[in-house]
Amino acid sequence: MVGYLKSLKSFPNFKAASIYARTEAIKLATLHTIRRGDGGKFEVCARYGHVLYKFQKLAIDCGIVKQGDDMGCLKQACLETGLSAAGWRFMNRHGDTTFKAAIQSSLDCQTNLMNILTYVEWQQQAGLKYPLPQSMGECYVMTVGMILDSDFKIDPRIAVAGVKRWFEFENDEQRSSFLHTEWVKVLVWLRDEKPSFDRNQWHAGWGAVWRRYLTQVKLNANYYKWVSPLNHFSIDRLNVIPLTDSYKVALEGLQMRHCVSTYSELCFLGEYRLFSITLKANNKAIATVGLSFGTGVWRLDQVKQKCNKEPTDLLIKIGKAISKLYQAAYVREVITPSKILVTNH
Repeated sequence: MVGYLKSLKSFPNFKAASIYARTEAIKLATLHTIRRGDGGKFEVCARYGHVLYKFQKLAIDCGIVKQGDDMGCLKQACLETGLSAAGWRFMNRHGDTTFKAAIQSSLDCQTNLMNILTYVEWQQQAGLKYPLPQSMGECYVMTVGMILDSDFKIDPRIAVAGVKRWFEFENDEQRSSFLHTEWVKVLVWLRDEKPSFDRNQWHAGWGAVWRRYLTQVKLNANYYKWVSPLNHFSIDRLNVIPLTDSYKVALEGLQMRHCVSTYSELCFLGEYRLFSITLKANNKAIATVGLSFGTGVWRLDQVKQKCNKEPTDLLIKIGKAISKLYQAAYVREVITPSKILVTNH
């Protein structure tokens, strides 16, 4: 403000100074307006470190703000939805990188918006100086479910410990190994067991968390596992693989980018079973099959491809075959995969 007043004194008369002040006020108001230019692209944004193009467009599409509303309106809408003032500052400070991992193309704009705000708030609560690396964020989102439910929420302090460990690695290969052998396992454990840590354990970092995880798994090795009476089998060029522990289910969700990880508890309780359909040639997962249990019978519940894409007729037929095979194995009958498929023609 002092600098601004000094600049006004440099003008030769009051009229020139007032014109300058009015011009600057107009510029300031313009910078606080969400506008869409030619081709639907945003031309200007608020005076923050990042433009937040994606978030602005999503907010307008969802109807929480209107085109032409200023950033104060957008901020107020976010605060009313559940984002804290600190979360708003965190998102504006770091831009689209704060929520990129939470955006899922298969979800509607309203769900994506809620996911963004929940994910940003979780990072802010962790006290992160910078957003979680995208690959780590994607693991978190897929572990807690594509719809970020509070029932699956994980203590945000794990983000700080994980990020410190992440930057200790020298190359992408080591970081990728960390994601799949440690990060996902610990997230699943925190989600399912909800263990408590004291301040000293969190301060000790990732090493303390990982040692606690290994100790807990040794003491209760069967908690994350369940039994499938139907073993791995092959049909034509496809493999059908039962998913029999929380870690395998989490990896399936990460690879297929859907919410299968949220079914782990039902699987452990014996109310649900999951199978991964992969290609024989390269073991690439192409679909996930879910079976539900009721009145003593296992039935096909759903078949989903990547990003919850609807399955082909062949995959639906395989899903029905899996349900019959599993029911047969459940009651200790013996039916071959080829026989089941023949009856489905």
